[in-house]
Amino acid sequence: MTSTVELNLGIDFGTRYTKVCVRNTDIDESWIVRIGRARTLVNQGLILSQVAIQDDGKLLGGFTDDEWKSRISKSSLSVVVDFIKMRLAQLDPKREASNWYTSALPRFQDVDLANPDILENLCAYFLYRVIQRSKKWIRDVKADDFLNVEIRWSANIGVPVEYCDSPALERFRRILYLAWHLCEKVPNHAGMTIFDLNRHLQIIRQLDFTNTPCFAVPEIAGAIYSYTASRQAKTGIYIFFDIGGGTIEGVAFRFHRSNGVPEIDFLAGLVEPIGVNAIAKQVVSDSLELESKIERSIVLKSLEILISIEKESSKHRQPKKGEKIYYVNKHKAMLHSIKEARERLHRVGHLKHYFILTLMMCQLLLHRQVSYVFRTCYEKLPKKEEVSVFLGGGGMISEYYKDTILSTYEAFNFNRAGIPEFKMLDVPLPSDFEMSGIDEAHFHRFSIAYGLSIDHQPPKFNLPRQFPEHSQPPSPKRWTPETSHDDG
Repeated sequence: MTSTVELNLGIDFGTRYTKVCVRNTDIDESWIVRIGRARTLVNQGLILSQVAIQDDGKLLGGFTDDEWKSRISKSSLSVVVDFIKMRLAQLDPKREASNWYTSALPRFQDVDLANPDILENLCAYFLYRVIQRSKKWIRDVKADDFLNVEIRWSANIGVPVEYCDSPALERFRRILYLAWHLCEKVPNHAGMTIFDLNRHLQIIRQLDFTNTPCFAVPEIAGAIYSYTASRQAKTGIYIFFDIGGGTIEGVAFRFHRSNGVPEIDFLAGLVEPIGVNAIAKQVVSDSLELESKIERSIVLKSLEILISIEKESSKHRQPKKGEKIYYVNKHKAMLHSIKEARERLHRVGHLKHYFILTLMMCQLLLHRQVSYVFRTCYEKLPKKEEVSVFLGGGGMISEYYKDTILSTYEAFNFNRAGIPEFKMLDVPLPSDFEMSGIDEAHFHRFSIAYGLSIDHQPPKFNLPRQFPEHSQPPSPKRWTPETSHDDG
């Protein structure tokens, strides 16, 4: 008699990289899926969130950095559709203009790649490849465990909390449904063109998805699961910043227990396009080698960067006695001065100096993101409480991001608003998680995928719309490094 096992895929659909963990729900254990080939074990688990179309219309997707480099050298690529996650989320009204870090999509032959349905199809193709490769890796690596065993598959995909109260949530669900059924309909991807994809998905879109074992989950719920699942987890107010390749997501939540059952109230969420790779693309857009070098500098040489920023700040505004300069923050004169200097350097091609000024401009956006999340959070609370801050994502080890987040407290006078000083916490490595040979120091890169792999998560989640402000705070105006106006 054939036995069965339940395996749930947790898909952290990242802006720059996608990560996957799988959970055997029968024994309550999760492990990282190392889908691709790469020089290091950790890179085998990082799948570039992009799709390419070759000149003949054939699709490529679901590859590591190393695999992409190999494919690019052998293939004639017509279009590379990058940052597909945020392109998808920004299809919502009033979000289109917020995507400043990547190019507009062109037409491919008679296909308009910017069309919402076509973009959904490309995202579905990417997830289709990720699901295919994940299942194959699991079957290959765990062949002895699943010999003569029927696997019942399911999947969760993460959605930024900011988009969980918008039509984007349904889009994320839909692309996972489409990918799931595409796996069943077309088990062999070889030679699939964009025309084949559109034809297959046109048929699949007519299906009833009611019984599809796929779910869209707030990705921050996955990120904090390893903490909130612990009996030692303290109730209180928490803020999580997921520092990724393309974006930073900041989310505030209240963790408490109701009749002993963990419950999470999401109070505020905001996503900004200032991740490590997004900043690199702002500095240089025509050289992958330089782009990678800049990314490494932001993460590994951030202390040197902070020293350079401090020196540059003093050139644009002299502090008053006893005053600290928090780079650009609220000072309009300083902001205009840096913008003008940055524009001059861009014209003459002074890359290193231009890089530092770009980082300073992005600090302003991060300061305002942190301020918005904190202030909105506290507007929804009847009393001021101590807050703890978690950092996650590949960029969390960068002192550039840490310092900017921490310095927001003094830069934006949180003490005058009655907001207590916050402390930083580490997300603990769960006892039921297998790193698949990857060093535990990289857990922060896979913590969301781990949480998403949990099939039935104990905490109850309440979204931001369920908690109206006690008094409505003013919404900060959107700003990007490429705009010439100042929003003060």
